[in-house]
Amino acid sequence: MSTTTVRATFDKGGVKFDPTTVKLSNNAGTAGVVRNDLDGKTISGATEADPCVVTVTAAHGYSDGQKINITAVAGMTELNGNEYYVDSLSSTTFALYSDSTLATSVDSSGYTTYTSVGTVTPIEVDDATAMTNLETGVYEYSFTDPAAGLTYTAYIEFVYGGETYHNSKTVAGGGAGSANLWTFDDYWSRMGLYMRNDSAPTGDAKTLYKQIVNDGYLMFLSEHDWSFLYPAATLAVSSADTTTDLPTDFGWMEEAFCYAADAGVGLTTLEEISWEAMRAMKAAGSDATGPPRRFAIAPKTFVAATGQRHQVFWYPIPASSYTMQYRYRAEAAAMTNDSDYALGGQVHQLTILQAGKAIAEQLRDGAPGQQWAIYRGTGPQVGGMLARSIRLDVQHRARNLGLNLDRSDGPSGIPMRMNAWTHS
Repeated sequence: MSTTTVRATFDKGGVKFDPTTVKLSNNAGTAGVVRNDLDGKTISGATEADPCVVTVTAAHGYSDGQKINITAVAGMTELNGNEYYVDSLSSTTFALYSDSTLATSVDSSGYTTYTSVGTVTPIEVDDATAMTNLETGVYEYSFTDPAAGLTYTAYIEFVYGGETYHNSKTVAGGGAGSANLWTFDDYWSRMGLYMRNDSAPTGDAKTLYKQIVNDGYLMFLSEHDWSFLYPAATLAVSSADTTTDLPTDFGWMEEAFCYAADAGVGLTTLEEISWEAMRAMKAAGSDATGPPRRFAIAPKTFVAATGQRHQVFWYPIPASSYTMQYRYRAEAAAMTNDSDYALGGQVHQLTILQAGKAIAEQLRDGAPGQQWAIYRGTGPQVGGMLARSIRLDVQHRARNLGLNLDRSDGPSGIPMRMNAWTHS
């Protein structure tokens, strides 16, 4: 089974630090990590029996062996503050066990009679679970996924300078790789540490830090023609469709549509023509059908609620369904959900955060200062984090090897020939 890793990184002003303690714990002290597909439930009954059977007011969705925490029960208070494992009996009832193999039942025969209320919280990692300190300012905890495709909310509590702070982050299941990528909440919590030494801001402060992070992110994206803004994509074309909507983030075409090699249509790459030429061709033979040989891209009617969208017109009209391959320039959007990732991956996330710090510094001080120097590379910080990211992007972008794999078709017509070829 796969493993999920929760990672927490602590830095102040770009310098990593170790809090006094770091553990997985929510404000209520009931869970360290919870599954996002399972909700807490309200208890409506609990039997005095072996095993104790709990009834909840709505379908619980818990599988056998699911760990839970019970709090706030009136009457049968012996259940409160303890962790149990579920033996699902029906959609609204389950029996309580003290072990995940369901070998030892919870005998409530001698408990006080249940009277009312109570809350069940499903958990994956126990409350107050300590995180491992890997290096200065970096902490992790790993656990085994009960199923594939899950996401979790991890609650992180840390003590620093005598104060206790709480934060939460969404973590994708399935391994440490996704945990090494920062989500939106990682960015704005770090911005809170930089601005006010507060990694769990609320209210107007949280809104401001999110805006600053996004301003820095969008500024970073505008600094260079990043290779990751040119995804290779496929487009499903249905039979008899005269037009097909392009992705919502479509900016412009980078490489024309082509058929897969096994499409069996006798051609590969389509010719891009203007909308005016497409209109003239359709007027001359509007009922022509077959594998599309030409295409034209045009903007759709602008809608303020969704922004500018684009569509592609086909000629002839598709006689069958096809899958087209192509590359386009993506128009990046700001991060909105706490679980959103920034474009560019792990290699650029420190630069993106630094861009936000530069903007925050200018808002606070009224002028660019040290954070701008670190980002842009001015004064003693020649090179800067932005220059490093650009250099890495250029070094690792897809290379044009030339028609004969001799790199003779370099960018902007610059020869990139590496071998001297002779013919005899």
